[in-house]
Amino acid sequence: KGEAYEAMSFLSQVVKELAIEGKKGCTLGELWKLVEQGVLPFYSKSAPGTARLDNIQKCSLCKALLSRDDVLLVGVEKKGRKEFVQLLEDARENAEVRNSIQARIDKIRVRCTQSARDNMLVEGQISLLQQMSQSERKCLEVIAKKRYKGFLQKDLGTTIGVTQCVAYNCLKSLVDYQLVVKQQFIVKTSEKSKQKAIVQLIFLKSFLPRDIYEQQKADFAFLPVLDTTASPSVSLSDSTSATEYVKSVLELLKNAPGEVLRARQMQGQLGLDFKKWSYLERHLLSSELVEECVYNEG
Repeated sequence: KGEAYEAMSFLSQVVKELAIEGKKGCTLGELWKLVEQGVLPFYSKSAPGTARLDNIQKCSLCKALLSRDDVLLVGVEKKGRKEFVQLLEDARENAEVRNSIQARIDKIRVRCTQSARDNMLVEGQISLLQQMSQSERKCLEVIAKKRYKGFLQKDLGTTIGVTQCVAYNCLKSLVDYQLVVKQQFIVKTSEKSKQKAIVQLIFLKSFLPRDIYEQQKADFAFLPVLDTTASPSVSLSDSTSATEYVKSVLELLKNAPGEVLRARQMQGQLGLDFKKWSYLERHLLSSELVEECVYNEG
């Protein structure tokens, strides 16, 4: 039962990768690469980035995909689909046939049905699609396309062809729907430079980075910063963890008159320089642990 469940789980993840490719889908050769990068590492004991599908696995996986109603062969009629499935069955048993058709298999284009793509985007909450605007849907699709690498929030408006204000409102809706998650990261500004910057990345909930991908992230040198759920190793100083600073700020506000304090006053009490305080302040605001306000004394 355990092996059968794992096989079903693996196939579901493969279909998810295909669904992300959208209406045009992709070739099976392209799909194998996506599976090797984003699915196989969770089911293989190989070192990250080294897991590969062999020809037998590709034939078996292809046959399993074509047995599903939510996976379509692009430009192939029902009769041709049946003939191809039979050819795959023969290939599983015959190495000569398998090796001779592998190049042909890799060039075949597949895609998911509209319902499968919708289901992947909203994680089964289909009713949410009726509430979404076209821009919100586009946002969700481009964020999903980035998978574990995350999408840079500042590029969202340009990518989907709307103003930053519209993009912000779309993103806020998707966060409220609990479909995406925003996370701050410290990133290298370039490979040669030692300079770093804080960026806001957006992920589908199911694509938050996992440890196994730390060796595979090409676009950014990821290091979560100021996450209250993070381990004490993520810190602002050698002696105090980010979580402790957050707790200190919340305690100061709790004991202040009207639960209001000036930011500069808290910075001084915590003994943080401007850069470290800026990191902390951004985290508190983005996590909605505090809010800015105009306070007229007296």
